[in-house]
Amino acid sequence: MVASYFGSGSVFIASSAGVRYGYALLWAIVGAVLLGFMAQDMSARLGIFGDSLTDFARRKLGRTGATAVAVLLSVGCVAWGLELTAAVGKGVSLLLGDVVGWMPLAVLTALLAIVVGILGYSYVERLMTGMMLGLLVAYVAVATAATPDVGAIAAGFVPSVPEAGAVTLVVGILGTTALWPNFFLEATLVEEKGWTDASDLSNIRRDLGVGYAVGGLTTVAIVVCAAAILRRAGSTASSRC
Repeated sequence: MVASYFGSGSVFIASSAGVRYGYALLWAIVGAVLLGFMAQDMSARLGIFGDSLTDFARRKLGRTGATAVAVLLSVGCVAWGLELTAAVGKGVSLLLGDVVGWMPLAVLTALLAIVVGILGYSYVERLMTGMMLGLLVAYVAVATAATPDVGAIAAGFVPSVPEAGAVTLVVGILGTTALWPNFFLEATLVEEKGWTDASDLSNIRRDLGVGYAVGGLTTVAIVVCAAAILRRAGSTASSRC
């Protein structure tokens, strides 16, 4: 579930943070990871007791308020899905030298996603876990080879905002890491995994902890790569990412 937040937007925002501000915004990743963990933990606890975040919102906001939120989130999810498939299509198109346009590839990506979804959650979980671990290893290897400034990396975990424009990227990091659709889906996930008792909380938190640790470390590695390689070379995120 946690791995699902890692898409083209996550890579672009993390790269932009590294290119524009070096290691200065690494602290925002830690905050985003903690926020995401706490929110999904709350949703999971609701799911254990047969509730959902949607039902909780309905009780707190009323039917009209909850419906408005649901419509807004649904539109956001559709836009998010379209963006991801378009980004994958464009990326593959570039790798193929623009021999094939990005739109057919985006459609193919969407169809493949549907097929994978039909195969069942356990298959998707194994696939996503393998992909995330591969991504982490790749970025850590590149970040290490780039010989970054370790002292500057450590300083980046101390909260600071280099300039007013950096606030936008901080919000972007929060939004792309603590992904709101996951908060609603987490309650369904605990049922899928058979976690239906308070004694399962330790398993849930272990699952969330490992997932967010891998995702957070990967984001840190991307920022380090961008800061140590692209920023050093004088590149811009828009031209390279």
